[in-house]
Amino acid sequence: MFFATSHRLKIAGGQATRAYALSSRFLVPSRYLVSSRFLGSSRYHEPSRFSRVFSASRWVGLAVLLGCYLLAGSAWGQSNDDWDEFVAQTIIAAEAGNASAQYNLGIMHARGTGVAQNATAAITWYRRAAAQGHTAAQFNLGASYETGNGVTRNLTQAAHWYRRAAEAGDIDAQYNMAVKYAKGEGVAQNQSQAVKWYQQAAAAGHPQAQNNLGVRYASGFGVPRDASKAADWYLQAAMQGFGLAQFNLATMYAEGSGIKQDFVEAYIWFLLAAAQGMPDAHRRQQLIAAHLTPSEAATAQEEAIRRFQYIAEIVNQRRLTQ
Repeated sequence: MFFATSHRLKIAGGQATRAYALSSRFLVPSRYLVSSRFLGSSRYHEPSRFSRVFSASRWVGLAVLLGCYLLAGSAWGQSNDDWDEFVAQTIIAAEAGNASAQYNLGIMHARGTGVAQNATAAITWYRRAAAQGHTAAQFNLGASYETGNGVTRNLTQAAHWYRRAAEAGDIDAQYNMAVKYAKGEGVAQNQSQAVKWYQQAAAAGHPQAQNNLGVRYASGFGVPRDASKAADWYLQAAMQGFGLAQFNLATMYAEGSGIKQDFVEAYIWFLLAAAQGMPDAHRRQQLIAAHLTPSEAATAQEEAIRRFQYIAEIVNQRRLTQ
């Protein structure tokens, strides 16, 4: 069974300016994409996910537009004067103590957007915002300590700032705390604490946490073995488009483990996992095909397409509202 992990930086922020949301297509560039990590023989991976940019000052109207497009690297076409004014007002607000502006200025220094790229300066502004309780800044400070970007790498400090953000309700930080406890990075290894944080993140809809809880229930690692609960968690993550969970769910359908054996469902989920590039999914799909009639295979392919479109709509809606 496959696991997943994360420690990427986020462009995110408070809830007051929800209009300042970015769709995922704006965040694919360079940004803070952290390479896959490995835990023992199980593969952990979390792709960079879209986040939110937040700015709070009297220039909110301008920030909604410029923040969405320019911080995300889009050639939107606003004049240089407009952008320069936005940068100037962000600096003024940050120096006056506005936590959200401090956070945004940290992002700008991290990316070299509107100001000179300077990882150390980014840390300074993240730290000032984090000290005021800005959860995204706390998360980014934790991620910076984990990667050693702008600061000396320190896993204890990474865990400290992840915990601050996690306790404030940031589900990515909750997930990262689970991984830290599972691996004993920056904290004493503690599987009960790992499960606690996985459960919090999973209950809030974090697909990687849901998948990892599924793996634990399937294997009985840190929790009582319960194949039915494993299948439930895999399904929740799979319906969010998470390829690892789709592969794991397909395997359970193929084996009839924790769920009634169903080769059509196994075929569908292996097909969806293969479409996301999951290793071995295509081969497993072909093996399952031997158990299906031509009519069942055709029906399964049609259902896979319908399900793919349905999941894509769910994922896109979630991205637009976060």
